[in-house]
Amino acid sequence: MQLVFTALQGGLRENMVPESATAVVSGDLADLQAKLDAFVAEHKLRGEIQEETGQYKVTIIGKSAHGAMPASGVNGATYLALFLSQFDFAGPAKDYLDIAGKILLNDHEGENLKIAHVDEKMGALSMNAGVFRFDETSADNTIALNIRYPKRNKSQSKSSQSLKTYQLLLLAFLNMVTRLTMCQWKIHLCKPC
Repeated sequence: MQLVFTALQGGLRENMVPESATAVVSGDLADLQAKLDAFVAEHKLRGEIQEETGQYKVTIIGKSAHGAMPASGVNGATYLALFLSQFDFAGPAKDYLDIAGKILLNDHEGENLKIAHVDEKMGALSMNAGVFRFDETSADNTIALNIRYPKRNKSQSKSSQSLKTYQLLLLAFLNMVTRLTMCQWKIHLCKPC
């Protein structure tokens, strides 16, 4: 039986680390419970599986945190995507899981997105992937990012990355990714006071 990734939902707001996420999958998922048990033990998470009419609801539970300090939380959605990416899902589902679980997992400073920046006084840019929505029947699948970038003061040189540079780098990356995943990106940029 073909593997089907039907849905994933995690996160309430862009400025919160999603504590948990749930996906609906079906097909020949041999040893799903044993694989989940090993995964949650390795990553110090909690997880559960519920079977309903040939489909499995898989939930990963991490730890919520404010989006300004995403490293103090554990993103249940990115870990769920990492867990599910080991299975042979195809097309947009595979791309969505790979991006959420391999690119965005623990990328709190935007390094994988190539937007990382540290200001001497303000510190590092922070990024939180806060809302995840995937539905196999929809072309409007979403990963919402909350990006807080260091404020640029007037005395800094022009070589410092500005908001416009962040936007251009991020949009170039997301445009490429969108073609692969049929995913809509919602980006919330926050500038510190």
